[in-house]
Amino acid sequence: MKNKIIIIIVALVVIIPILLREINEYNLKKLKEETLKISEILKNSYSELTQINIDKKVKNIKTRGTGKAFIDKENVTVVLSYKDYCSVKIPSLNEVALSKSKCQDLELINNAIIPIVEKDGLVKKDNIYYYKGNANNYILFNNEYFRILSFESNKIKIVKDKPIKNISKNNYLEILNKNIYNQNNLLEQSYDISEININNKIEKINDKKTNNYIGILSLEDYLNTLNKKCTIKNNNLICSKSFITHNMWLSNYNKDNSYYVYNDGNIYLENSNELKDIYPVLVLKEMKIISGDGSKDNPYIIL
Repeated sequence: MKNKIIIIIVALVVIIPILLREINEYNLKKLKEETLKISEILKNSYSELTQINIDKKVKNIKTRGTGKAFIDKENVTVVLSYKDYCSVKIPSLNEVALSKSKCQDLELINNAIIPIVEKDGLVKKDNIYYYKGNANNYILFNNEYFRILSFESNKIKIVKDKPIKNISKNNYLEILNKNIYNQNNLLEQSYDISEININNKIEKINDKKTNNYIGILSLEDYLNTLNKKCTIKNNNLICSKSFITHNMWLSNYNKDNSYYVYNDGNIYLENSNELKDIYPVLVLKEMKIISGDGSKDNPYIIL
């Protein structure tokens, strides 16, 4: 009896890995077949780049997987997942990439397929997409480099990558809104200029706005670029990593002082009369991304 038990245990130790390997190969094979079929059937379905969600069925094809497809005339990208398996077919590949891992989350935003992440990169929050941490979010506008702050509906909120130097906080709005940019491409926005107190927490003393075509980063805007929360020390904010690494005025103030970001990422109060750098913030309207991947060498190009 003891020998039989040993034989059974040995057999299970040998057979189970073989069975699991066969199941893995079967699941990947089926997922690959479904990905190829979906890619073929969706060709020429849409004249402009379009995202469709896949949930068990696409047209006449049933699938065990769920995911997304991005179609632009004959070019089709399919990202299909089943349990912990991922299958990806993109136009530049003649083959399907398979892996035993979770699929990357992709979204069609302003005519570009952009990965959504949990930390560094583009993060979704309450139907708005924010870039956080170490992000590839360069965009070329007016033949200048900007960084994308957020996407909302058809709007793109951007901040200039190089500063306007030696500006007092007291007259920055007047300087910024003297037709520096073509306002036909911009949306007039409500920019936050509230008084804020930082003690044991961040607290708005008043809720003050200004409507302009051009503004600067608010404290909230800056906090949205961080990949984790700041800590409060001596009424200052000690902050984590952001794609913004410049010294700059923020739009919020406290009494006679205004909040200022140092290149270490931390935020302190400085005298509002001092001449320091500002970085214009704009909101572009009805713009589509036509090329680029967001890196500085290949920034997003808009039309």
